[in-house]
Amino acid sequence: MESCYNSAVSRPFQVVVVVGAFGLGVAIALWIGWPRGTPPAPAPPQEDPWSRAADLLERGELPAAAETARAELQRHDSAEGHALLGFIQYRIGDLEGARSLLNRAQDMDPSHPMTYLYRGQVYLSLADWRAARGDFDEFVRLQPDRPEGYALRADTRYHQYEFAGAIEDAVRAIRIDPECAEAYFARAAAYEALGRDEPALRDYTQCLALKPQHVYSLVNRGNLLARQGAMLRAALDWERAIKLKPELAGELRPLIEAAGVDLKP
Repeated sequence: MESCYNSAVSRPFQVVVVVGAFGLGVAIALWIGWPRGTPPAPAPPQEDPWSRAADLLERGELPAAAETARAELQRHDSAEGHALLGFIQYRIGDLEGARSLLNRAQDMDPSHPMTYLYRGQVYLSLADWRAARGDFDEFVRLQPDRPEGYALRADTRYHQYEFAGAIEDAVRAIRIDPECAEAYFARAAAYEALGRDEPALRDYTQCLALKPQHVYSLVNRGNLLARQGAMLRAALDWERAIKLKPELAGELRPLIEAAGVDLKP
């Protein structure tokens, strides 16, 4: 499990009808007596468009996911549909469009939990910590047994300088799901902010064990290792981060050069 929430997608419509092992036609025939002739073959199941949109989203095919969701939303207007399309737009990077869709989802059904989980992430990207906190608070109230709400709220509380609270929420997420990578990252950042470098180092390392491509765990662990004088290990983390996210080169390449270590194999 790479992350407890980055790929978490609520599938709003799962249409599954079970009427018998042989399908509806056979089930009816067994009841009234089968007429003369060969029984018709059961109709092949039709793919649920919302499940298809969710699958496309999980595979990273965002334009196709948005097109599928938008077309189905035109046929069947629903809070769940607006919420899913809003999350897809968030993943595409259209934050204002995502927020508008998620606001519409809330208006249609204030009790739909995924609206708050998705919109909270939009507010995190907009650095609106107060609004994000409110949405994650509501998601946790509605879904207290899911780890992603606590992990995201931990991240939000870190940005609000509530480091002890961030650790508390991260611990809750980890108790629910010990493989929630983002919870370890949030707790590590809070530990580091409190000057507790050793538990921070352990949590960054655990996050990377669960999610090796977690760029900011690499960056932060590199920074922490550099403060401890482990320059080679720090430079290796920074180099890995650059390979995963080349736009960080301007920030990290000077640090690698200043470390004065030889990274050649």
